Amino acid sequence: MRRVAPLMLGVALATTILAAPVAAQDETFPPEESLPPPVCDILTADEVSAALGETLTLAYGESTWCQFEAAPERILGLYTSIAEGVTRQEMIEVLCSAPESPAPGASVAPCGLEVPVGTSTGSYISDSFGGRLFVDVENGDPLDLQLVGELAEGVDKLAAMTALGALALPRLGALPDPTAEPTEAAVEQDGELAALFPADVAGSALTVETRRGESALVDSEPGIREVMLAALAAQGASIEDLSIGYGFGDTAQIIALRVRGADIRPYVQDLLGAFISGPVPSMTPQGVAPGKDVSSITADGQQVFVYPKDDVLWLVVADGAALIESFAELP
Repeated sequence: MRRVAPLMLGVALATTILAAPVAAQDETFPPEESLPPPVCDILTADEVSAALGETLTLAYGESTWCQFEAAPERILGLYTSIAEGVTRQEMIEVLCSAPESPAPGASVAPCGLEVPVGTSTGSYISDSFGGRLFVDVENGDPLDLQLVGELAEGVDKLAAMTALGALALPRLGALPDPTAEPTEAAVEQDGELAALFPADVAGSALTVETRRGESALVDSEPGIREVMLAALAAQGASIEDLSIGYGFGDTAQIIALRVRGADIRPYVQDLLGAFISGPVPSMTPQGVAPGKDVSSITADGQQVFVYPKDDVLWLVVADGAALIESFAELP
C-alpha cells in the first residue's frame, strides 16, 4: 500500500487494502507498539501494587499469562494466568504429591490449603520464596496466581493473594475464548463506487471490491491510517467520507479513492502521498482520453495513470487498447 506502482501489479495492493483481517500472533511485549493480551486486564498494576504493598508494573504478557514486576533491584513478581486443561484439584495433587519430610516435632502448614476467594474456592500453597493460589472458575479453567519473592514486612501473603484473586475472578468472564475462531470485522461496502467501475476491459472481466468508512483502512500498513486521516481533515472531511475500491482483471487494474460529496482535486497530492514512499513524482498530462483530465506518474519504473473526477480519484495501470478502453468506460 505504501508504493502504488509496483503494488498495483498483480493483486498486492488489493490484498493490502482489502484483505480479510489476519489473526494477530501471540507475542510478548515490548515492543512498545504491542498490546498486552486480554488476560492482562483481569488485574491492573495499581491493584497488584496496593495488595502487595509496593509498586509493580506490567512487564510481559502472552496469550494466557501476564507478569508484574517490582523495581529491578527487587526480586519480586506476580504471574497471573489461566491454568488451561486442568482442574484446581489436579494441580494441587501434582504440586503436593511429594512433600518433604518434616523434622521431628516440627509443625508443617498443609500443602494446598483450601481458602475462600470471593464467591469461589481456592487452594493456596506457601513456600519459602513466594506462594501460589489456584482458584476455581465456573465453567472454565482455574485462575493461577503465582508470587515470586518476599513481600515487605507486615504484608500478609495469603491475604494479598486471596484479595487479588477475588478482584480478578469476576473479570474472567469478559475474556475472549482463546480457542474460538477469530471473527472477521463487518465490511461496509460502497455500492455507488462499485457501480462506476467498468464491468470488463478489453474482454477481461474486472473483479471489483470496495470498502467504506472505517472498513477502508482496517488492514492498512502502519502509518497509512494517520496520513489518510490527516489528508481528509485538511479538507474538512473524515474517515466516514472515505471509500476505497479496487478492480482487477487480466488487462487492467484500477483503484478508486473516493471522498464522498467532495471535489477530489484538492486531495490528489495528499492521497497519493499516503500510498507512495517518498515524494510524489511529478504528474505528466496524457492524451489517452479526450475530454478527460488524465495525467501519469512513474514510480519504481511503472507508469500509473491518475484521473480525478468529481469525488473520485482514479488510478489505472494498463496499456494499449486496455488503457484506452478503461478511460472510455470510466465516468
